[in-house]
Amino acid sequence: MFKRMIMVFFMLFAMGAQAQTPEKKTLQNHTFEDQFAQPMILSVSTQWLVFSHDKSGGDWVKQALNELEFTDLEARGGIYVADISAMPSLITRMFALPKMREYSFRMALDREGKPTADWPRADGTVTLMRLNNLEIVQLTQANSVEQIKAFLAAF
Repeated sequence: MFKRMIMVFFMLFAMGAQAQTPEKKTLQNHTFEDQFAQPMILSVSTQWLVFSHDKSGGDWVKQALNELEFTDLEARGGIYVADISAMPSLITRMFALPKMREYSFRMALDREGKPTADWPRADGTVTLMRLNNLEIVQLTQANSVEQIKAFLAAF
């Protein structure tokens, strides 16, 4: 009986949490470095953002951008940010950055994990955000190349 009561309590708590409307989230202006150590700025003029935080998500974004032949994201009002803070710095310097420099697009790199620490993310997804003055007005957690391409195709 006691176990049932606990289960009901947790189920009600979980249902209540799902029913809550998320608070409006506003990102902060930030200057990242790209794979060439050049500045990339997230600012009020940024209209959309793609955010990956693991290798598989980064691979999906790369594939989507290549298939759509997107090379200048900033000209389209957007920015791609990759959180690479979990990658050991030796691996980053010796292997990852040289490979990233071959990409046809620029990507903003979060090397410390602090600027993106409170950004929306979910395991096994890429976060897609439409922004208005850095306020997130639409948020999607994509789990496929097709979903990323559909988001990007709007720009």
